[in-house]
Amino acid sequence: MTFVNKCFCGLRGEYFCKTSRKFISNPPYNHGLTGCGKKGRKQYFVPDNLKPKAEVLFGINPVLLALKNGRREKFHRLYIKQEAWDIDNDNEGVQIIKEIATERNILISYVKAGVLAALSGQRPNQGVCLDAGKFPVSRFSGDEKQIRDSLSNDRTNLSPYPIWLLLYEIQDPMNVGAILRTAHFMGVDKVILTTEKSCKMNSVVSKASAGAMEVMTLNNLSQGRKSYLSFIQLWKSCGGSVIGTTSSQHPKSESVTEYSFNTPILLIMGNEGYGVEQEILDTCDTLFTITPGTQEANIVSSLNVSVTTGILLHSLLNKKIKS
Repeated sequence: MTFVNKCFCGLRGEYFCKTSRKFISNPPYNHGLTGCGKKGRKQYFVPDNLKPKAEVLFGINPVLLALKNGRREKFHRLYIKQEAWDIDNDNEGVQIIKEIATERNILISYVKAGVLAALSGQRPNQGVCLDAGKFPVSRFSGDEKQIRDSLSNDRTNLSPYPIWLLLYEIQDPMNVGAILRTAHFMGVDKVILTTEKSCKMNSVVSKASAGAMEVMTLNNLSQGRKSYLSFIQLWKSCGGSVIGTTSSQHPKSESVTEYSFNTPILLIMGNEGYGVEQEILDTCDTLFTITPGTQEANIVSSLNVSVTTGILLHSLLNKKIKS
């Protein structure tokens, strides 16, 4: 089977198959990351009798945690690499996945590696894919009672004060996944997502989060700046402090290493390109800056948003746990 590449730089690539005389695209859930760099890869196909009905999760941890927690709407089919069930296979994660799928009467198909590659958009799948329903993200109404109840009851970290994370229009699924992985590990009490210009909670995010997305309760705010500002004001009325981030000098800027707090914290992390818009920054009580450790920091003038989130969360939580 011969392919002629027709690559559109940026979000997707299309390939013309001379045998079938059709253009073949990567699956719709394979968000981004195709581009020219992958034009030489061999393309694979999913037979009609194996085509997924919904979203395809891939990788051992995302599939395992999705099945264990059962929060998705439905599980249609589990795909396992044929060689994965050789008698000598000792991968405990894959064994548990099969056991759970068998208990729940989920259809299991043993397929070739090429089928898994097609299902996962040629991303690392560790020999396992799962055709599953949409991941639930509930709407956060933003009323004061809901915030106060959550602050009292939904505690997960060891800090005396709750820490919530607001992801403001972050678009890269790899960044969002890495942030969710860090947030879960560090014990963030709640993650709030903006609906406008933001990455959807898809299988790429789940894989980048090492499956943490599958066990977290995520909430969306209603669309629009007014909704975001209203939520921030309600947070303040409940006695919480609001922290933004900035890479430049600002009257409100403060190094995270010098900051101490005795109230619930809402940490806002902004878009990869433009950060957080000024109107929202103006509502913040404090703006964190991270001091570079080199005089040549002007060469790379800022940190990746997921790395920044990890540094800030560790600094905040470590300080309160020690005290």
